[in-house]
Amino acid sequence: MPAPEYSRSPRSLSLPHPLPRRIIPYPDETLDSYLQRLAAANRLDAQALRNYLTNDHRKTVPVPLNRLAALSGLPPRTLCHAIPALWSQVDPSHRVITDGLPPGTNSAIACRFCTLARGHQETVWCWRHHEIVVCFRHRRWIGPGTLAFRSFQPDLTHQPDILQAAKRHRRLLRRHGRKRVDSAYLKAKNICHQWIDEYSHDGGFERRLDIFHGTDWRIKRDDPTFYAAAYPEIIALTRLLASPYWQALAFENLSYPHRFIEEVRRTVAPHYQWPLGVYRERYEPLADWIYDQVMIERGPSLLD
Repeated sequence: MPAPEYSRSPRSLSLPHPLPRRIIPYPDETLDSYLQRLAAANRLDAQALRNYLTNDHRKTVPVPLNRLAALSGLPPRTLCHAIPALWSQVDPSHRVITDGLPPGTNSAIACRFCTLARGHQETVWCWRHHEIVVCFRHRRWIGPGTLAFRSFQPDLTHQPDILQAAKRHRRLLRRHGRKRVDSAYLKAKNICHQWIDEYSHDGGFERRLDIFHGTDWRIKRDDPTFYAAAYPEIIALTRLLASPYWQALAFENLSYPHRFIEEVRRTVAPHYQWPLGVYRERYEPLADWIYDQVMIERGPSLLD
């Protein structure tokens, strides 16, 4: 005999009584992270708690804000302000989020020093835009790589150029807007990682790893120090790729965009060499990107 289906929607359920232990959400915390911490503090199973709130066993069913507020003992406003997954229930203009992350963001672990200072002993997962990679208060790297090494958030006390790059990243967002900068950042990240794979233009990268690990370092590609050490050059290149001015200079002369190349050497890679006469072979990552952009704008006629 098939299992009976639920006949009541979550909205029609009576509101639950507050749990004994009240847990305050962390800013920009994912919904799953908050439910896990709320369940652990009250000695409950996190999945069972979610099923109880939604009256459904599927994780794709949104958690009703009114029931979570009643169960947590917190005002709905407090929960919505901290947990992006609940935004759509108070503002229909927001997309319904079922995975706990707004569009264009990544899941990351909050700075452990910050969470401990707020009384949170457990790991706290938050959503993060690309520019949120540093905790300036505690000078810790909280960006890419930390998911694979949950207990390791590298100390940046002796890495001032990484801290400065994080500040520059935010200035670029204010100047050019998120859409343009995020796109340029992803392209710059891909180019700089290709350079590192080819052991080219990696002097600053290796120097920062020496500071992190000493001169006899050997790390995996997913180590957070790998991403932290590459970050300053990525942001320096993001600045050029996001700027309409520098893009125009890069596109004006594909055979040798002199002023753009000089700026790359000054701010990103001191020994960068433009592939003279071979840019059409599409093997140098930065020249390849510029070539592709010009092809999109001008079409195949540039080859005539």
